[in-house]
Amino acid sequence: MRELRSEEIGDRRVALLETGAEHYSVTIAVRGPEGIWEDISLQSDQNLGLHTASLCYRLRRTEQQAHTIRWHD
Repeated sequence: MRELRSEEIGDRRVALLETGAEHYSVTIAVRGPEGIWEDISLQSDQNLGLHTASLCYRLRRTEQQAHTIRWHD
């Protein structure tokens, strides 16, 4: 598995990964209050072609920029 792109947005991280020959995945992780990253990726964002995965990466990155996490509300 090779990371092609990633971006941290506050306590969230979105990454585009090459998972095999012509297979790509987009992952979303959130950093919990103890600093540990937890995977919250969508199953639909796995095992994609490069073009679809690139579009998905940009969409998920934009979505995560709009979210905030409030741990102690």
